[in-house]
Amino acid sequence: MGLYDATKAGQLALTRTLAFEEAEHGVRANAVCPGSTLTDFHVGRAQAGGKNVEQLKTERKDTSLIGRWATPEEIAWPILWLASSEASFITGTTLMVDGGLSIM
Repeated sequence: MGLYDATKAGQLALTRTLAFEEAEHGVRANAVCPGSTLTDFHVGRAQAGGKNVEQLKTERKDTSLIGRWATPEEIAWPILWLASSEASFITGTTLMVDGGLSIM
């Protein structure tokens, strides 16, 4: 986990640095940290291991305050918002889209 954690920290630092260095050019940089997201990748791995989707869904009940996997759309909507003019005053931030995992 050390390597994984270090690279994630590096990505967040790079986001802040990019926001700082490019603000004068009108560039905004933000990071989105998604939680457990039920994608075809996870479904395929579960099925290869002999599990069905319903079994897979029960495995993440305790990895967020919401108690379920996110859909890909639930991760995409905040990203779309950050890219919009509605979020034009937001830069250098980290948005946790993790169903509350980060505060558990």
